Amino acid sequence: MNKLINTLRNARNILRKCNAGVSLVDKWKCLLVCLKFEAGFLSSFSESVLKYHGSNGFLEMNVVHRYSGKSCKISLRSDNDADLFIFWEFLAGFYKPPTSASEIVDCGANIGMFALHAALIFPNAGITCYEPDVSNFELLRKNLEQNRIRANCVPCGVWSSKIAGYFHPKKSFDGFISLERSEFPVECELPEIGCGTWLKMDIEGAEYEVLPALMNQNNQPICVSMEI
Repeated sequence: MNKLINTLRNARNILRKCNAGVSLVDKWKCLLVCLKFEAGFLSSFSESVLKYHGSNGFLEMNVVHRYSGKSCKISLRSDNDADLFIFWEFLAGFYKPPTSASEIVDCGANIGMFALHAALIFPNAGITCYEPDVSNFELLRKNLEQNRIRANCVPCGVWSSKIAGYFHPKKSFDGFISLERSEFPVECELPEIGCGTWLKMDIEGAEYEVLPALMNQNNQPICVSMEI
């Protein structure tokens, strides 16, 4: 009985997420993404169908944002599991927002899902995005521009001070920056934040550098969102 209840609950949650799609085709694409990460036995099927729906390597869809109720256009790389996973988190309503924010600072902005999420909730807030990965940065700008969101997108990493660091790419969502040499030198800086800032950090360990430096400057944001 408990297994049946859990199955029905999971099915309801999947249907709620896929219903975010604006058109029937968008709902179908959202359903495929959900099945990939929530129904293991259908993962390979959904992955192959998502690639079929891709055009020139990209998967495009229009969805209704869970918190704001506004429609937005999303572009993902159809063969990139990380893009699909981050979009799945977006559908699930990741990062519960604070009650207010005058500035959004997104450290490790990736392809822009958090920045888009925050901008739809706080359309009058200033937005600054930091992303050192070149391919992610291009898609970050695309996702913001096609939704007419103005943001200061900075192609660098974040650190406790302005330094020349090195980017160590792994997958598109878990590359990291350190002082150890690599083939990818990258400029880093300490983000500027104020008391009305919603600060999001997904920077693969550099949080231990950035947070103490911000606190030492008495720069305390209104909210910090990060993955632990």
